[in-house]
Formats: sequence, structure tokens, C-alpha cells
Amino acid sequence: MTYLAVCFIAFSTGRLFRDRLPWSVPAVAMVGSIPVLGYAILQAFDRDPFDWATSMSFGIDVMSTFGNPNFTSGYLAIVAPLACAVAFRGGEAGGLVRGISGAVLMSCLWCIGHLGSLQGQLALVATALVLLARLQDRRLTGLSKWIGSLASAVLLIVVPIMAGRLGLAGLVGLSVVYALLISRDSFRPLEAVAETADGAPTSRVPQKSGRRSMAYYVVPVVGFGVAGMVWGHGFIWSRFSTALGERWTFWRVALRIFADSPLTGLGLETFSTRFAELRDAGHAAISPTHLTDSAHSVPLGLLAGGGILVSVAYLLLALSVIVLALRAWRSCSEDGRYLVAGLGAAWTAFHLQSAVSVDLPSLGILHGILIGSLLALGSGREEGNGRWMRLVDRWSDRPWKLRMGVMVPIGTVILVVLAGPLLAPVMADRAHHQAMISIARGEAAKAERHLLYAIDELPSDGLLWSRLARVQQAGGAMEAAYRSSLRAVELRPGDPALALETARRAAALVSRPGYLDEAVDRYEAVLRADPLGPHRSEIADFFAVIGRNKRATEIRGS
Repeated sequence: MTYLAVCFIAFSTGRLFRDRLPWSVPAVAMVGSIPVLGYAILQAFDRDPFDWATSMSFGIDVMSTFGNPNFTSGYLAIVAPLACAVAFRGGEAGGLVRGISGAVLMSCLWCIGHLGSLQGQLALVATALVLLARLQDRRLTGLSKWIGSLASAVLLIVVPIMAGRLGLAGLVGLSVVYALLISRDSFRPLEAVAETADGAPTSRVPQKSGRRSMAYYVVPVVGFGVAGMVWGHGFIWSRFSTALGERWTFWRVALRIFADSPLTGLGLETFSTRFAELRDAGHAAISPTHLTDSAHSVPLGLLAGGGILVSVAYLLLALSVIVLALRAWRSCSEDGRYLVAGLGAAWTAFHLQSAVSVDLPSLGILHGILIGSLLALGSGREEGNGRWMRLVDRWSDRPWKLRMGVMVPIGTVILVVLAGPLLAPVMADRAHHQAMISIARGEAAKAERHLLYAIDELPSDGLLWSRLARVQQAGGAMEAAYRSSLRAVELRPGDPALALETARRAAALVSRPGYLDEAVDRYEAVLRADPLGPHRSEIADFFAVIGRNKRATEIRGS
């Protein structure tokens, strides 16, 4: 449903901007970044009014509104090239707008440095596309274009690295100075106007100003970049390997899952069902109970979950966006090229970040908006472009009252039909909250009622069944607790913690008929789910107690 929603958003965005340039996209992105930046600045200076568990953000104090420094850094790395595009824009963009955009850009760079996310810093490389667009702007003199572009490139590299040494005064000073420079007329593209013999303006660009090939600018930039990477390869590799950490294990597991089912994959969102089973001994020794439900890479996650079929579809979508962006680049004017470069760079930043994280719906929605904007820019603006668009145009030409008379009843029916499924998770979460309060107060019966209500709203949530099993066990209803625990395991296959809880509850009932075999099966299921886990000794002791010494020896020796 999330993927379908993103596709719908992309199509709707393309339809919305079919007849105008989507400059409002970078504007809205920058406005949306203000609370993110503001909260990150508060946390960076230890002024956060709330207390958060730093374990949620890997021990980093700055995580801002996304609750995770990687996700926040990824979002700001997407906003940065959009702000840069508006800051460099000529034409109708006033000095105040350009100055604010420059200040937002510097704030993004500073906050990315404090977020401590290498992924976000790497994603900033995509902003170079906007700098290349500036270098190709024929309205700029050679000195003006190179000074502005090189200064911005240096800041893109230096500010995130030096953010920890810049206090509040440094941040404000840097933002103000850059904003003032970027807002000056001498620092932005100016429209040069030639005149005919009778004094009439004929051209916005001097005729002698030829356009150089993009390769003229790309080759030296890439050359300097490669030289810098070679010179600092030791530091870069050390930082890179440290930042990725256990992601290497996640990616190897994803590739093993793909190798088992290369055509269709294991199934979307099923990574957790086999991670504990397929992880290596090194990870099990260092992080025995630290499991994950994600490959921490969108492409590898799609490869493991959807195989070649889904991955090829995703690749074709990406290639289509690239083709549309190149087409838009060729067809747009100078100012339009800044927009294309900004949107393309933001789209590229999303993919750079998604290679190591960003499995987050809100960023997926932003990805859909970027796709739709590039779709609108690259697909042309001819009236009635395509059969589907002609049908949409015909419907849009109908009287307003007729359209409302049809759409309002249809929308009402859809809302009524979807109200239950849409509200069920919210109602279940509320009931779970009330259950936790009741548990804290020692009101077991009341907690059980709340959990049963939550399960009635959301019967497919294995964690709710696990909570119910614990409450029932605390109340002495051991068989009911075992049945609830068994249901939790069925809904969350591959979860060794839930499998172990179920096995222990079965073992507690071995004196009753049939439960010995149940306990044996449950403990074997724990081994299948997590063969390298920390509970092999407990499982071996169980088999020794029931007289199956050979099996106990096998488990201890494995």
C-alpha cells in the first residue's frame, strides 16, 4: 500500500506541475526543514526540553524530529540541493529569497555535521549537480561563476566536518555572511540584454557567450574529487567502515536471501524472518540479541524481498527518471536548469542515502514528489499529452457542480469503507497504551481487557499477542498464555525472542498431556530461528533433563 501511495503521489505531482515549473517544491521543502533544523540546533546546544533515550539514536544526542540521526541527515541532504538551486536562481527570485535559501543551506550543512551521519555527508555530494548548473550558466562571467561555485563546494565539504567547532555565533555568522553574498546582484545570474539598431531588446544572453559542453566542467570536478579520495583514502575508508558497522552483515544476509529465491525474493518486509538464521558467527558473538527487520538498504531490501522482478521494476523507474531529467535539462531555460539540477540532485541524494537506510514512509513520499516534479519537467507540456491525460483533461473541463456531485459521494463511500482499517492501528495503539498503564498499576485483569480490545482491532500484530501472553502468565492462566504466545510466533516467524518465550511456556506445562512434544518442537524452532544465538545452553539443558542426552550433546557441540 505504501508503494502504491508513492506512485499515486508521483503521478499527482506530475499532473499538478504539467503547466508550470515546480518551484514550490523546493520552497515547501525548505519551509518543512525549519522545525527540523530548529530542533536539531536546540539539541546540539543541549537545550532540548524533552528527555530521549540516546540508545534510540546510537548514543548521539542530536537526532531532531525524525527520531534517528540517519533519517534526519538524509532529509536535510535532500533539502540542501533544493535550497542551493533557489539561492543560485536568477530571474524572478528576489535577493531576500536567495538570502534565506543560502541561510537554510548553511544550516543544513551545520546540522548534518552534528547529526554524526556519514551517509548524509556523502549524500551532499549530489549538490554538485547544482554547482555544475551554475558553471554552465551563460549569463555569468567566468570569475563570478567560478568564485560562487568553488566557494559553495568548499563549504559543502568543510562545514559538516567542522560543525562541532562552530558555536551558535559561528553558525549565525556563517549563515548571515553566505546569505548576504548569495543575495547580492553581482553574485547571481544577471539577464544580459542586447539591443538592435532601433534600440529594441532582442536577446537576454550575449551572442558571443557560447555554451560549453558539460564534460568541460564535469571532467575537472571529477578529477579533483578522485584525487582527493586517493589522497585521503585511509581516513575515508576508516570513517566509511566505522559508519557502516554491522550493515555489512545485514547486506550479506540480504544477498543470501536473494540467492535462495532470486526471481521473486522471499516477500516484501520479510527480512526479519531469516536474519537471525542467516547472520554470521561474528555478529552473533558481538550482538547476540541485536536483530533487525530491515536490510538497511532499499535496493538490497527490494532484491531480498522482491527478487529480480521487483528490483528490475525499481531500476527501470530510476532510469526513466534520469531520462526525463536529461530531457528537462535540454528543454529548460537558464533558471529552469537550476530547478532541474536541484530536483535531480535531491533525487540523487535520496538514492545515495537509501543505499544504506531511509526505509521511512515520509522520505518515500518526498521521493514520489521529486519523481513527479521531474516527470512534469521532462515529459513536455503539450495539451492532452497521452490518452490518460486527455481523459483527465476532459473530466477537468466538466462543470464544477457536476464534478463535486460525482466525487463527493464516491469519496464518502471510500472514506466509510476505509475508516475501519485506517483507524484500527490507532485504536489498537491507544488500547495498548492503556494496558501498559494498567500493568504498571498492577491491574492485570484490566490490562488483559485492553489488550484483547487491541487484538480485536489489529489481530495480525504479533507483539500484541506476546504482551497478552505475558499478562495471562502473570495471572496464572498458563495454557491461555501458551496459546497466545503460539499465535505471536505464527505472526512473527523468525523472531527468536518470541520463539524462546513460547518454548519456555510449553516447558512449564510438560506435566500435562501433549505438552512435552510441544516443548520439544518449540525449542527446536528456537534453534532454527537463531542457530548461533545465546540460548543454546538453555536448550541443551532442557533436552538433557528430558533424557535426550544425544541431542543435548549435539546442541552443545554446534
